Amino acid sequence: FSSASVALASLNGREVLGSPLNVSWHLQQAGPKEDTSNHITVFVGNIGDIIDEYMLFESFAHFNCSDSRIIRGDDGKCLGYGFV
Repeated sequence: FSSASVALASLNGREVLGSPLNVSWHLQQAGPKEDTSNHITVFVGNIGDIIDEYMLFESFAHFNCSDSRIIRGDDGKCLGYGFV
């Protein structure tokens, strides 16, 4: 939890390739899912098309990030947000 808090404070508003990131807590929907009680998911918004999962992961790697995901539309283009 503390690493996610530091990542949120450090990277929210930080400019990446000309666009400021919007980093905030992600609240998951209720329902039967895998036990992720030890995982924290952080929302990252305002992601440009040029950013890929690797670049997003590397931006958060020193905050103990274990995964990254960029949300894409049916055409494969980034919808402007993702999760770490």
